[in-house]
Amino acid sequence: MDFLIQDLIQRRTQKSDKNGGSHFYHAACTFIPKKCKKLTYGMNHFTCQSRLDMSVHAEIDALTKLKPRNETKQFKKINLLIIRTTKNGKLCMSKPCSQCCQDMARIVPRLGYKLEWIYYSTASEEIHRMKLDL
Repeated sequence: MDFLIQDLIQRRTQKSDKNGGSHFYHAACTFIPKKCKKLTYGMNHFTCQSRLDMSVHAEIDALTKLKPRNETKQFKKINLLIIRTTKNGKLCMSKPCSQCCQDMARIVPRLGYKLEWIYYSTASEEIHRMKLDL
């Protein structure tokens, strides 16, 4: 999983070089368990809906980019990695908020997937994992 983390940090460096950077960077990727094969990437960004700027969290961005699977097939197991870094690349807390957990519980099965584990960075620069409990 280390290479997934490094890849997300590298994407942050490339993005901040192009856009002048920001203080924090939030990114996520979905991947197949055991193989660590990346499926999608996501980043925090804003979208404008009815005159309001709405924040789209990286984990939701990554999950909504998954290709829908045939509903007659068995759910495909996936994992989600979410990181947050400082401008200098230090890992920070990125545990998903309660709204994102609710959205994940709704989005993932609708697309034909089962979210096995959610991995997230912590303020102590560790990676923790959790199940989606609702």
